[in-house]
Amino acid sequence: YHPDNFGDEAWRCLLDSVRRVLDETAAAAAGLTLEPYMLTPLFSAERLRRIVAEIASPRLRIVLDPVNLIAPADYHRG
Repeated sequence: YHPDNFGDEAWRCLLDSVRRVLDETAAAAAGLTLEPYMLTPLFSAERLRRIVAEIASPRLRIVLDPVNLIAPADYHRG
């Protein structure tokens, strides 16, 4: 975890990395699966929607475990 995970630079870095992986694996038709987690740039459902839209590749997949998007303070809310 780092506070910069939520900023624009981390988002750009993630997009660049995903594009590079997809480009470099295109010949093999390999897919890339991402899983969100609350302490990463993919910290929300909105961020998942954005990355799918911005990457726009049928080889990009998402594994969604909704618990990964719940903040620790919300785990034991009464």
